[in-house]
This record gives sequence, C-alpha cells and structure tokens, in this order.
Amino acid sequence: MYEYAGGAGWETVAGWIGIVLDALALYTGLASDLEDARRCSVLPLLRRGRARLAAERGGPGEVAIEPGVREQL
Repeated sequence: MYEYAGGAGWETVAGWIGIVLDALALYTGLASDLEDARRCSVLPLLRRGRARLAAERGGPGEVAIEPGVREQL
C-alpha cells in the first residue's frame, strides 16, 4: 500500500509490520535451535496436528517415512 499510495502513514505501518515479522522470525529461529540442541521443547512453537504429536513423542513418527524427510542434512 505504501508503494501505491505513497503516504507517510503507510510508510510507518509498513515499518512496524516489518519489525513485528523480524521479531517473529527471530523467536521462531531461536526456539527451533534450542529445541534441536536440547532435544526437547523449550519455547512454544504453536504446533498443531501431526507436528505436535511428533514433537511430544520426541521423534518424527510417521513423518519419517514421507519423501524428503531426513534426520540430518
């Protein structure tokens, strides 16, 4: 909208949305790294469905047999 309308208000809104998205990405990355290092959930990642079950069991479960899933890169 800022690029289309060009108003200063839209520029401010776009900046704040960028800051919120950056903070969310930082939190998600930190939570994922801590979970990988400790092999348990440290910070909530709001998983649902099969992802939550896999995280609670401590292993990939059925997800391990799906194509493209590897334990290590």
